[in-house]
Amino acid sequence: MKSKPDILVIGAGYVGLASAVFMATKGYHVNVAEKNEATVSQLKKGKLHFREPLLANNLKKVVKSKKLKASLPDKNIYQSAELIFIAIDSADQSSWKMKLGSFKNIAQWIGEKKHKKPPLIILKSTNIIGFSEQFRKLLDITPFGKQVRLVVNPEFLREGFAFEDTAKPWRIIVGAEKKNDAKPLLDIYKK
Repeated sequence: MKSKPDILVIGAGYVGLASAVFMATKGYHVNVAEKNEATVSQLKKGKLHFREPLLANNLKKVVKSKKLKASLPDKNIYQSAELIFIAIDSADQSSWKMKLGSFKNIAQWIGEKKHKKPPLIILKSTNIIGFSEQFRKLLDITPFGKQVRLVVNPEFLREGFAFEDTAKPWRIIVGAEKKNDAKPLLDIYKK
């Protein structure tokens, strides 16, 4: 019996990679989906595409140990993951409106296939108040999206210290419609 869930992190920026690399250092198998082909190529070599020393060192280790893999987005990895962390560029900072295009694709890929055990989606992207309800609606219009569990888990990271702040957070906030929905995420944080 498998003791650790398959994890997918969507987005290879500060938030996504800090989360992915940290979970991989704790023994989880993590896939990182990133739309930038050059970034994926660098990550596969264990090279970080921005300056973050501790994150860079740990990235090398988890890529070498095969605990972390990077790839371009592919609906098969969306449909096999048990926990899906969404950490993509999400809000237009000039208008503070959400960039829905990528979220529509993600919802479609997740919700078009029936899962034995519905995945838990964790919104880590910066988002505006009420966005989780918008994303819930995007999931619900897909064939099997209503089965998917959704929680919000915002990040609180300092630039240059993303790995450290992920490893030793000064606060963790998890929001869910049903308390039990958040249990798999809370189990990871407890460990």
